Amino acid sequence: MHKTPHIPIHHGRDHHVLWSIDTTITVVPMEDPRLAPCRTLLQQSIPSAVWFEDAVGRYGVPTVVFDLHLLVPDIHQAAEVLRRDNWLLEAPNHFSFLRPPCPVEFCRLVPAEDDESSSSKPLYGSMGTVLLSATDWAVSTETLVEASKTNFVPPLCTIADSMIGTALDVPIDLDGGPLQSRLKVMLGYLYRYSEEIKDKAFADQLAPEHRQFHLDCISGKMILWTIPFIKHERQVRDELRRGGYELRECSAVRTEENKVLFDNPFAGIHMPSIASLAAEEDDEEDEEGEGPPRIFFIPQ
Repeated sequence: MHKTPHIPIHHGRDHHVLWSIDTTITVVPMEDPRLAPCRTLLQQSIPSAVWFEDAVGRYGVPTVVFDLHLLVPDIHQAAEVLRRDNWLLEAPNHFSFLRPPCPVEFCRLVPAEDDESSSSKPLYGSMGTVLLSATDWAVSTETLVEASKTNFVPPLCTIADSMIGTALDVPIDLDGGPLQSRLKVMLGYLYRYSEEIKDKAFADQLAPEHRQFHLDCISGKMILWTIPFIKHERQVRDELRRGGYELRECSAVRTEENKVLFDNPFAGIHMPSIASLAAEEDDEEDEEGEGPPRIFFIPQ
């Protein structure tokens, strides 16, 4: 792949993600100008697909969104197109989940706020666009081309396959790693809110090596998204790759040795509800005034 020296592509380093804790909600419609970077790229024959929150939000997840993450065929080429449309390269910082041991390339850009002529004028504060290589996420250019015809939304099976595979590939450290943690949140959202993915038959749309992972997620038997769960699913995937493994309702049977897969590590611990956290934020807002808006997908 040709690389131009003036486009900084970050390898396992961090970039900025805007986190807002105020309770202001702005509804994001499906045809939102937030997708202006996608249209700018498409005008130059570069297909793209939304990723992370913008992707799962299209499948019933009522999620807040931060930076717009886009899968593109070539990060360098896409970054150069956005630069010509008055976007600026921005150095990463420590707030990002794309930090070591992150194995993927990325490049973050922000619109030039002082230029009124840019077609990609920032609409939601200082949020940026993060370009990701589709190759790193095992997403084909053909899939990006098709997504560009449907409001830049990739198929649900593509999202699930890619995020399951990457979550199982990312090295596990004490907290699971920032990227892996984000992927587990995305998958948790999908298996909580998307009715389509909860169907047992959805497994047929996934890569064969990810089908048992899906069946385990919908079985309701194991505690999902923990480090022991990920380690177990890696072993199951290895068996599927070797051949001879038969799919089953749940890949594990409770024993004394593997009870960590079934026992809730947070049992007996009181966790604050979303409603109580929102009430606390309301009280803080009354004292400190309004902050920048958060943006939510409201499923239609």
